[in-house]
Amino acid sequence: MVYAEEGRHIYGSCASPDGQFVVFTRSTGDLGPVDNAATVMALIRLQDAPLVGDNGEALKVRFPNANHGPRLDLPAGWEPHWTANPKAAELFTAAFRTRSISTSK
Repeated sequence: MVYAEEGRHIYGSCASPDGQFVVFTRSTGDLGPVDNAATVMALIRLQDAPLVGDNGEALKVRFPNANHGPRLDLPAGWEPHWTANPKAAELFTAAFRTRSISTSK
């Protein structure tokens, strides 16, 4: 397990070319046709995994050693992929330092 969250379906994950991050889609429903109103993307550092995205009791029991964040929430999207631009990891690292990061404690 890399990331789990109660009440969300996790789809379309993709690791960064340098292996430091993973970007994925968080959906409020089990999707058939894609509905961007119900999907957002998020980014985590793999060094922080395994992560749980909330304080759900079932996840605490199932993954007692999992961490709780940080997670960088991104805009609506579906099946994200990394660019071949070598600056991508640098830009996301800067985002972790400067943007508000979600953590559940």
